[in-house]
Formats: sequence, C-alpha cells, structure tokens
Amino acid sequence: MPQELSKGHLATIGGFEYFEAGAEVYRAPVDCPLDIHGYRQGARFECYRHLTETALELARRAVS
Repeated sequence: MPQELSKGHLATIGGFEYFEAGAEVYRAPVDCPLDIHGYRQGARFECYRHLTETALELARRAVS
C-alpha cells in the first residue's frame, strides 16, 4: 500500500516529507502517521512559503 501524503505535500526527500500549511513549510519523517487534520505528526518548521524552492534544493543537495 502506498504511503499516504500530507495535505499540502510538496516533496519527499531523504526520508522526510515536506508540506505546506498556511504560509509555512514543514518537514516530518515519512514514518510518522498523519494526524486528524491531514498533516504528518512530528513536523518541524522548515521555512516560509516564499523560500520553498531554496529550502527544497538545499535538502536535495544534502542527501545526494
């Protein structure tokens, strides 16, 4: 069965899911379950939405 994605899913990079909630982007381990609102538990703030592309590119570089 495929992994469920958080509401606002942006990318899965190196064992973490990045998702958008409001004007903020969060990252959480992909093995954490989704909460009742559709977001992955264990999330931490990563950046503001206007910095999304930069943050995702840095994450991709870090795992390659």
